[in-house]
Amino acid sequence: TWANNSDSDISFAAAVSAKAFQNDVQLDSAVINSSQVDGYDSGTTLKDVKPGASQTVQMAYELSDQSTLTFECSEYFASKNAKLATQTFEIA
Repeated sequence: TWANNSDSDISFAAAVSAKAFQNDVQLDSAVINSSQVDGYDSGTTLKDVKPGASQTVQMAYELSDQSTLTFECSEYFASKNAKLATQTFEIA
């Protein structure tokens, strides 16, 4: 879930740079048809969100193996070290 803390309507895709890594290598985005995975909505990152509102987004990536996945979000057009969030996931 992300919150639009700006003063104008914006989508997650326009506001946030999101990257996934395994073994310190960036993963490719996966292309998934929403009808292939129950409950998956590929368009969530493109919907505009009003200032002060929040929205849950969904993103898919092609995993390279079963190693730990690190997901990083940073603000577009910010310095490369200005991460908004980092989360690590164990692949089961």
